[in-house]
Amino acid sequence: MAGFEPMRRAVVKNTGSVSTAANFSYLDTLFDLTVDGRKHPLTNPEIFTLWSKFLNGGTEITGTAIEWAIASLYET
Repeated sequence: MAGFEPMRRAVVKNTGSVSTAANFSYLDTLFDLTVDGRKHPLTNPEIFTLWSKFLNGGTEITGTAIEWAIASLYET
């Protein structure tokens, strides 16, 4: 993510500069996220942490579903 973040910020600033770029992404929401009581936006390490938790959460659910399916097949 570290290499992708500066590229995405550049695309957001210059909309239309990359024809294959999505108009809006989950990462864009993290750029704009504000925390109550803080005057500055999230730092890059904070953005990376939230981004990785989002991706790992989806992976964990998929892995659990596959594990359950294999266990179910094994029992029968």
